[in-house]
Amino acid sequence: MDVIKENTTQPNPNILREAVVLLGDQKTYLMESPLRLIECLDGEGNLVRILTNDFNLESDEISELYRKRWQIELFFKHRFGK
Repeated sequence: MDVIKENTTQPNPNILREAVVLLGDQKTYLMESPLRLIECLDGEGNLVRILTNDFNLESDEISELYRKRWQIELFFKHRFGK
């Protein structure tokens, strides 16, 4: 992963880092388009890394969307097993 740009984040203790990255290495990029990397903390203080192609929403909004999505995943895992 190559970091193209480190972005400053809005004041939020749960958002640790935001950057624009390319997946792969300099010789063979796996993706042609840059992605947004957001590093944040979950409710238990664990590091969560989110890669997205959404450059419009604020990083805390994306973090919250993924937190809610994860709750849905856990519900279906608990409800239907696997």
